[in-house]
Amino acid sequence: MLRSTDAGFLSAAAVAPSTSPTEVSSSLSPTAPSPSPSATTAADAGTSSGSTAKATTKSTTKTTTTKTTTKAAAPTKPSGTFKGALVRTALGNFQMSITVKNGTITAVNTIVGGDNRSESVRINNYAIPTLKSKILSAHTWNVGNISGASYTSAGVEASVKSAMQAAGIS
Repeated sequence: MLRSTDAGFLSAAAVAPSTSPTEVSSSLSPTAPSPSPSATTAADAGTSSGSTAKATTKSTTKTTTTKTTTKAAAPTKPSGTFKGALVRTALGNFQMSITVKNGTITAVNTIVGGDNRSESVRINNYAIPTLKSKILSAHTWNVGNISGASYTSAGVEASVKSAMQAAGIS
């Protein structure tokens, strides 16, 4: 049986007889129930009804991502004068240059036009201007051979081809 005292504590008689006096004093507890941690009084809560008031702060962070799209600029077409490679043939060396405006060949010039032997000079005097004209008309180096001027045709075409590659229009 439990007996309570005026002070609100259990008496020593409420403890089992096998307990030592030291254990009895440590096992005594108040008889009144202790308030739960969540219970508050009307004064604590600031209301007359005794309800609990909680203040909640919610922080929201919004991240905005902006996507920027940039269109690549249209590639510029080459302009300028471009020198071709020196091409060696059995009947002389050939080197040509081309003038380009906005990616189009506007001129073909002879830097080195074969050797000085009379037959080569005669062949080159008609073959080189014909090849230049064909290259300007077709806008390509691959215009075919001139009859009777196969070495001149091969040398001029190879040099113009390398000039076009240098210009980036091959």
